[in-house]
Amino acid sequence: MNRRMNAAIFGALMMAISTMGCAGKGIKKTTPPRPQHEEQETSMRGKEFISTSELATIYFDYDMADLSEDSRDILKKNAVWLKKNPKVEVQIQGHCDDRGTNSYNLGLGQRRATKVRDYYKALGIRMDRMATISYGEEMPVCQESTEECWQKNRRAETMIHKK
Repeated sequence: MNRRMNAAIFGALMMAISTMGCAGKGIKKTTPPRPQHEEQETSMRGKEFISTSELATIYFDYDMADLSEDSRDILKKNAVWLKKNPKVEVQIQGHCDDRGTNSYNLGLGQRRATKVRDYYKALGIRMDRMATISYGEEMPVCQESTEECWQKNRRAETMIHKK
């Protein structure tokens, strides 16, 4: 009987505490502060992007998404052109060679495109002008199974759409 009485008292006490709540105590619900406006990549669905000879393609080492010094130099030149053409929207396309699974290559292509986008941002290109997409291994420029060919497929291309 003692256990039953203790359980009943404990249950009644918990019920009383939970129903007391904070009503009428002047306590306000607060929402966490929103982060200050963070620039985000824009959606460019349905737009057609084309290449231009003014913007060079960069290439990556096998299974890497890091930008080499040569790639940074190329992207700096691309950024100068993009700054001179502020009405141009940019789609950065990440590509891979055909080694690795489709899902792995889609992820790697996205990491490559994102690295380029972030570098452009650091160089002063607004995020609302840029979007990224990964094609993984789906759009090769070379079909042979050689290192020379694979190197050509490991790339990021900066495509444009004029507003």
